[in-house]
Amino acid sequence: MSSVGSVDSCTRERELLTREVAKRLNISDIFGICNHSPPEVPPRTAPVPAALDDEFTQIFVNDYCQGLDVMLQTTWFSSHTNALNSVFADQSLHEEAAYFTEMIKYKAPNSDMTGVFSQEARLIWHLLGTCKHAPANKGTNGATTAFPEGDIALQEVRARLDILEALLTNQNLESNPMRQLPYAADVPEIKRAEIDFWQALGDFAQYSDSDAAPAGAADHALAAMRSVLHMQEVRDAIYSIAIARHYGSRIGGFPNALPTPLNPHADNDLNKLLVAMSFISHESRAATQQVLARICDMAMLSWTVSRSS
Repeated sequence: MSSVGSVDSCTRERELLTREVAKRLNISDIFGICNHSPPEVPPRTAPVPAALDDEFTQIFVNDYCQGLDVMLQTTWFSSHTNALNSVFADQSLHEEAAYFTEMIKYKAPNSDMTGVFSQEARLIWHLLGTCKHAPANKGTNGATTAFPEGDIALQEVRARLDILEALLTNQNLESNPMRQLPYAADVPEIKRAEIDFWQALGDFAQYSDSDAAPAGAADHALAAMRSVLHMQEVRDAIYSIAIARHYGSRIGGFPNALPTPLNPHADNDLNKLLVAMSFISHESRAATQQVLARICDMAMLSWTVSRSS
């Protein structure tokens, strides 16, 4: 026991000496995709026109609603039109959505769209954040528009958003909120794998680059995540973001001056990092969901922002 403990201690000491821990960020630090900071939303002097709300609703349904659910593996955003109702119930978010819709509407078809991505990233993050809004009681048609505060689905989506934010911003959670949820012991196998993935991701966000973490805790969490990827695009992307955060702080030159691998097929940390970075870059351009694409853009931006002076 003592010899094993000594080896773990030495390994951990070498790791602490070689790693370059990324700066802790605020989520707003990584909206500025393609070197474009999202513009401030101008104040409105009149209510948002109903026709503009209809246009945003169409954009939301076509481009974002399913992706919000997929991103956090939930049905909260689409159920009872929770997210959309939350947008219209919050003046600030309502005006941001209207401004984005106007910007898209008047953009020339062949114009440079890179400036749109930062504005879209901010809006998407705020749409994900609707799960944190106070639940509305009734919608315009009288139907319930949100799960009650104590509902496990609402607790779950909020926990997952907290974990995703910590992952993207190099923060450490004080505790894993997924391990505080009262799941039944007999959940279906598919749901069990989903829970296991997010619990492991929460462990990673708690322990990654934390001096107080038990030895090997982050590596164990990554292994647990890998075991339940099940070829799901969003899990593959999130796992890759975690891999990049983990190994990026341990390999010099990350993200833009990494060494050339001696053997590109070897199972080593550098190759794991390069594969993860390549996949995230691919998803930022070709993800099946727009929400996931912008989250991958934000992840890539975090690599450089967290290492700038």
